[in-house]
Amino acid sequence: MILAVDVGTTLLKAGLFMPDGSLVARAEAPLALESHADPLWHESDARAWIRALAAAVRELPLPAAGGLDAVVASGNGPTLVPVDPAGQPLAPALTWMDRRCVEEARIVSGKRGTPIDPTFSLPKALWFFRNRPAIYAKAARFYGCPEYVAMVLCGEAATFLPTPEYTRYYWDEPLVRDLGMDPAKFPGFLLSGEVMGRV
Repeated sequence: MILAVDVGTTLLKAGLFMPDGSLVARAEAPLALESHADPLWHESDARAWIRALAAAVRELPLPAAGGLDAVVASGNGPTLVPVDPAGQPLAPALTWMDRRCVEEARIVSGKRGTPIDPTFSLPKALWFFRNRPAIYAKAARFYGCPEYVAMVLCGEAATFLPTPEYTRYYWDEPLVRDLGMDPAKFPGFLLSGEVMGRV
């Protein structure tokens, strides 16, 4: 069987599927955005994603040990959360709706040579670097939403890439260095469907 998890903006969905794609069971758990006076700020607590995952999975008829063939994680994005070396979030995640990083997007766009939206991941990381230097300094990695969930499940670091063409919307080592940041904080890429690790 396959456990598929999708972390939405306001709802986490979990489904248990047979290898042929037929649904065995489905469960949900609510999620909430943190409220802000600034209409450009839209944050979420990454720890709440894990609590919601645990709540949803408890409702599913999981097979005995060894009966689960794979876990698939997807989620909202581009959302970005800085995480310490122990895997704990250092600040609320900046969600896909967050548009505070206008100046950072301008800087990244100038260096990339193509328009990069303020909601994308690299402007968000640059925002932490420029506006929350203490958090940036403590961060071991920056994760997207589904990548954070997958890291909690298997302990591995990766950034999911829908197709290789999407790389330009994320990061690469020369660009990260050119922005003054540390490439080690940005996990390498895995294409959709590639195995990240073991739960």
